[in-house]
This record gives sequence, C-alpha cells and structure tokens, in this order.
Amino acid sequence: RRRPNILITGTPGTGKTTLADLLAAAGGLHLINVGNLVRDRALHHGYDAHMQTHVMDEDGVLDAMEPWLGDGAHDPAGAADDDLRAAQAQRGRGVVVDHHSCELFPERWFDLVVDAFAAAATSTDGTAILYDRLAARGYPAHKIQENVQCEMMGVVLEEAVASYAPDRILVLPSWDVPAMEANLELLESYVEAF
Repeated sequence: RRRPNILITGTPGTGKTTLADLLAAAGGLHLINVGNLVRDRALHHGYDAHMQTHVMDEDGVLDAMEPWLGDGAHDPAGAADDDLRAAQAQRGRGVVVDHHSCELFPERWFDLVVDAFAAAATSTDGTAILYDRLAARGYPAHKIQENVQCEMMGVVLEEAVASYAPDRILVLPSWDVPAMEANLELLESYVEAF
C-alpha cells in the first residue's frame, strides 16, 4: 500500500463519522461509511424495527469492501463490474472506514484502528451529552441506553483489543472540537508519514 487503511470506530455519538469525513477529505483517502454502504447497496437482511436499524449482511459487506481494502487475492467473484474496476483502480491509495464496530473486519485490511472515545462519557455531564446527541438523532430510549452503556463500559475498545494487534490501536478522546482538531492533526501526520 502506498497510503494507509484506517478504521475509525466508536459508539454512535462519539464523533467517529465527523473524524472519518474530515480525515478522508484532508488526506485524500477514499471513505467507506459502512452504514451508508449497507443502505445504499441493500446489503442487509431486512430492518429491525425495535432497534431501528438494518440487519447487516456481513458477507455482502465484506465482499463489497474487499476490492478497496484487500490485496487483490480475495476479490469477490460476485462484485459488480463497475464497482470492482473502480476499487481496483484506486487500490493502495488509502481508505478510511467508518463503523461502530471493528470485530467484523479482517486484521490484514487495516494499518491503524482508531477508537473515537467519548472521554467524558464516564462522567454525569458526559453521559448526558451523549444521551442528548443520540436523542437528537431520533434514537429510541432503549437504543440510547444501550449505546451509553457500551461507551461507559469500553465495549468498542475491548473489541479492538481482541481483534487487532496492540500496536495498530489508537484511542483518541473525541468529545469536543479541540480534541477533534488535535485528533485530525495527529492522523494527518500519520497518513503523511506512512
């Protein structure tokens, strides 16, 4: 690879999508927002009304992402020709992946895994802010509670530690604008030095 593949993961509401968007734009990297990929390409097995989310087709998502992130040896036979050609033409230029979880993806795909951690979420104020962010998105109360609990318990970081080599994991507090700006600067330096 000429440029790094970076997975930005974290509980919803912690700033991972903002960071992924900014890094992709600043670093000239291809952006894959997994939630958008699932919706746009119908890579799901229907809709879970209780959790208000699509039930992801994990194999379909991995097949769609492989041409962008893999080395070419595992390109899926069923990939749409235009999608496959576009990905192959861009392979190696670097990709930022935005997803709330990291355990689905092969370790070989990523040079760096970033846990966008809401550092203030363990405080009463931080929990209220995360709760308010998710409520503003229209999340139902039970889904908000689940996400706040996941953030407080460090579930995403546990997944990263279980799935990737420790030297590939970077935990970045991303609660406010100054932290986000510092994170972007750090990651831009990483991309430039790669």
